[in-house]
Amino acid sequence: LWSILGFWAFYYAIITVRALIIGFDDQDMLALRRIPIAFIGIGISFAIYRVLRALDRHNFWRRVAVAALLALPASALFSAANYTAFYVLDPIEHLDREQQDEKQSSTAAVIADGATYWLFFFYAWSALYLAISYSYEVRGQERRASNFQAQAHGAQIRALRYQINPHFLFNTLNSI
Repeated sequence: LWSILGFWAFYYAIITVRALIIGFDDQDMLALRRIPIAFIGIGISFAIYRVLRALDRHNFWRRVAVAALLALPASALFSAANYTAFYVLDPIEHLDREQQDEKQSSTAAVIADGATYWLFFFYAWSALYLAISYSYEVRGQERRASNFQAQAHGAQIRALRYQINPHFLFNTLNSI
């Protein structure tokens, strides 16, 4: 869950820095519009997380495939939300001019282009989540193997003790 918040905080920071470098007007308004968009991204990522979490007991490569497939509609959904927030609800003048400069692209083309951009973001988060969950899984398996090894060692010591006790008793009785 921290990875989701960290990724979207990174999104917010990097897009804000990009807008500053490009020199967009109305930085305060853009920064405010990015907040609900970041929360939409958090919600989409959380939905992917819930699906991947439900598949924890499945094969790792199945989880990778599911994550890759889920990133496709997630990126399209996020791109559509981003498009709606910045171009439809209350268009920003310089962004509107930027869109017109894109050869009068259709809405679907702009959303598809944005989805391609955001696809890699969702892939990156999914890869991070899968790597973290896999490391926890491996660590848990190592702990279980260590416990089994300790139990086997204890059983071996007890078995040796049981072998020695009758032998000691027999020798003592024999000496008497």
